[in-house]
Amino acid sequence: SLGHVGDFEQPEFNRLLKNALCRAAGIEVPSSDARKPNAKLVGVTGRVTMNGKPLAGVTVTFTPRRDGKAATGRTGEDGRYELTTSEPGDGAAAGEYIVTFAVKPEQRGDAKIPPMYSDRAQSSLLASVQDGPNVFDFDLRQ
Repeated sequence: SLGHVGDFEQPEFNRLLKNALCRAAGIEVPSSDARKPNAKLVGVTGRVTMNGKPLAGVTVTFTPRRDGKAATGRTGEDGRYELTTSEPGDGAAAGEYIVTFAVKPEQRGDAKIPPMYSDRAQSSLLASVQDGPNVFDFDLRQ
């Protein structure tokens, strides 16, 4: 068995399966730009609000829809964030991402993120990172 049906929705599982099939067939394993050590990263910033009010202390995660490394950022008091892949503020590789939001339990206070925004399997928020500066603002609704 290759795993559960839900496994095929996980980028890491798909990458491993693709690599195994390519190697078994004697084909060179393809790689994505985000996995290359010198992948070009571009700036990604934005603002997160809940019902129009800034959300502070929220971790914003851009998870690649295919292969690649996730990029994360943390919102400040004004709800603004800047993504990091490897070095602070270095951005993300160009590509398609699923966007999720999380708050640490000890910092939650009134900020409760609904599963439709915090669970990657449920999130319908997508971002297409392009060459050049990228700004993605998100107004979450409860």
